[in-house]
This record gives sequence, C-alpha cells and structure tokens, in this order.
Amino acid sequence: MFDCIAQIGPGNKLTQQDLGDKLVVTKGNITQLLVKLEKLELVKREKVGREKFIVLTEKGIACYQEFVPKQEAFQQEQFSRLSRPEQKELLRLLKKLD
Repeated sequence: MFDCIAQIGPGNKLTQQDLGDKLVVTKGNITQLLVKLEKLELVKREKVGREKFIVLTEKGIACYQEFVPKQEAFQQEQFSRLSRPEQKELLRLLKKLD
C-alpha cells in the first residue's frame, strides 16, 4: 500500500493502468489494492470523461506526508554507505533483474 500512496503522491492524478505499470502489478492486483485503499479512505477515483483517475484523499495526503519523507531519508542513509561507483553498480544489477 505504501508504494501505491508514494507513486500517486499529493496533487497527482494517475489512471489505474498508469499506476499498475509503475507498480508492475496486474490489473486484478491493482484493483484489489485500490478497493482496500478506498475503504481506508486514502484514495478516491475521479472520472474525467472516459477515464478514471486515482488521487489521494486528505487522509491519503497526510499519510504520504508522514511516511514518504521518512522512507526517503532511510533510503538515502542506506545508499550513502556505498561509494558512487558502488551505487552505479547496484543500479546496473537491479536493472538487470528487471
């Protein structure tokens, strides 16, 4: 759920397909995840024309603001232990897995 909230972010609108692509999950998985997030009142779907966009609610924005900066700081701290060449090598290896 955290990844979903982090990907949407405050002020952004993503289609369900775009969000699924970013999270690399199936259409069925993203649907189930969104239903759970809607029940928790963290996201809502807004229909614009033929498309449905997913946006964070006020509660979702508060959750984003509380947890995403902490996670980003944690990741920065972890990666700062690696030298620049080590970071590039890690990125290269991770891309190889994708």
